[in-house]
Amino acid sequence: MEPLVVLMGGLYVAYGLFSQRLQRSWLTGPMIFTAVGLLAGSVGLGLFTVPLESTVIGHIAELTLAVVLFGDAARTDLTSLRHPQLAVRSLALGLPLVMALGTLAAWLILGEVSWLIAGLIAVILAPTDAALGKTVIDNESVPGPTRETLNVESGLNDGLAAPIFAVMLAAALGGEPPSLAGQLAMDVGLGLVVGVVIGAATLWGIRWADRHEWTSGEWERIVALATALLCWAGAEAVGSNGFIAAFTAGLVWARLSKRYARDLTDFLEAEGQLVSLWVWFTFGALLVGPLLSELTWRVVAFAVVSLVVVRPLAFAMATAFEKLGWPTVAFTGWFGPRGLASIVFGIEAIEALNGPDRTIVASTVTLTVLLSVFLHGVTAKPLAERYSRTDSARSMG
Repeated sequence: MEPLVVLMGGLYVAYGLFSQRLQRSWLTGPMIFTAVGLLAGSVGLGLFTVPLESTVIGHIAELTLAVVLFGDAARTDLTSLRHPQLAVRSLALGLPLVMALGTLAAWLILGEVSWLIAGLIAVILAPTDAALGKTVIDNESVPGPTRETLNVESGLNDGLAAPIFAVMLAAALGGEPPSLAGQLAMDVGLGLVVGVVIGAATLWGIRWADRHEWTSGEWERIVALATALLCWAGAEAVGSNGFIAAFTAGLVWARLSKRYARDLTDFLEAEGQLVSLWVWFTFGALLVGPLLSELTWRVVAFAVVSLVVVRPLAFAMATAFEKLGWPTVAFTGWFGPRGLASIVFGIEAIEALNGPDRTIVASTVTLTVLLSVFLHGVTAKPLAERYSRTDSARSMG
């Protein structure tokens, strides 16, 4: 245990000392922590070999995603969505197209996999990750509507994918899958209600306590963190989706009080990064390491097609009638990084499946996320700068 603590402590210190310099480079935190996790895992130094089936790993990843979603939503300025139809089309048309095209790609490329497993893989890899796309979302040279579209899409698509994932996983396990309409109503409808109620209640509580000078700044920040966790736990307790609830509560904060949302969620951003980087370390140690012995050309081909073809093509099809310039279509279509949501869904599927199905899901999901970490990380700054200089970007602004 001591060598692992020394390694992690030293890694956090080193990353913190050079964080501003790293932000100006092509290196990102997920890249570094994933690489160090691989070094510390079973194929490396053997310092971190916790069984993947441990429920603690999955729960930490889920809570981290809830905190990140709440913070991203609380910083979202929906008034900058001058083209709200882009976010709507990305979610209502783009997301189903990603799943459909991803299913077809998995079935054609991966060989002897059933349609159910192909569909399960596609659903796991459908959500995008706002944290991995943070370099783009925080880059003010990129027009606000494009950045906010990517942020809203990544905040909601994992919640929308969750009920479909539950249905697909149940079917793949041979059980009686729940009604998709009912699952969507519970996850999306009830998740929205939980997020609105808890978000509004905690924000009202902070404002009331602050007005009467009953609270301190430090504890106000902790209330913001607790709100994200309450939304996740409350939604899960009533059979709904905690990610949609957390993101919705963040939107409530952003809409009702920009001052509290911006001031308090700066704390969440730091805490979210602290824990999310640990998740990436775990990803490198527990998933990437074992992947190295199971790689096949089919898995590599599918991962590349999933990132380079499926998401960009789906976005282009979904926005075909919006008369966008091709730079906007290409840029927004490309920046759909796979990250925490895919890891959360992937771990749940790996824990439930057995035999060849477990192996193919683990290898395809892990490699696709791994490639996304590096490809989207390396291309974020240069492509954002190039896109911001195009006529298409200026028209969006």
